[in-house]
This record gives sequence, C-alpha cells and structure tokens, in this order.
Amino acid sequence: MSAKAFQLMTKRAMKHLREPGVHRWLRHDGPVVGDAIELIFNPSHAVVETDGLSMTAPQPMAWVMLSHVVSIAPERGDAIDCAIDNDDTLLISGRSYQPISCRLVSHDLLEITLIEDRR
Repeated sequence: MSAKAFQLMTKRAMKHLREPGVHRWLRHDGPVVGDAIELIFNPSHAVVETDGLSMTAPQPMAWVMLSHVVSIAPERGDAIDCAIDNDDTLLISGRSYQPISCRLVSHDLLEITLIEDRR
C-alpha cells in the first residue's frame, strides 16, 4: 500500500516540477537522435548542512522516473545505478550534460549528478 502512495507522489512531483520543453536522452547504445525524456532539473543544486554551510560547489542535477527510463531502454532496468550511464548525454534546454552518477533516491525516482559538456 505504501509503495503505491510513494509512486503516486513521484508522478505528481514529475507533473508539477518537471522542466518545461523537450529534452533528449542520448544513449551511447541507442539511436543517434536520442529519446525524449521528462525530467526535473536544477542547474545549480547545492547540499547545505544544518549549520548553513555548503560542503560542495553547486552543480547541475536532474531527476527522472526509473519507470520512464526502463520504458525507453528495458535493458537498463537491471542495474539501477547504471540506468543513466556515464557515456550517455542529456540534452536539457539546448545544453548538453554528461552524467557523473546516478542513484535511486525514492520509489521510482533517479537522481543524476551532471556536469555541463563544453565540447
């Protein structure tokens, strides 16, 4: 029962917080034009400790639904931490980003740490 509630929360968050526009997931093992993907994007995400100090420099972060990733690339569902691979590229609002890491943060929601691709 609780898993279903968390899945609904993830869907609602994606519906209300997603980045407007068309974004592409360019997989190293997928089609050249990539696949359209919905995501939540923060271009300067910083983790701040309870005392107000930030221990890391702000960096771009994206959140995508694992179920959306698996519907595009079913073979990526086996290894959740590699669902969005370091060799992939995310094209967000016309800018290219390389994934650094990918992890499951809640039911059906992947958090992807990014770096802007300046090539």
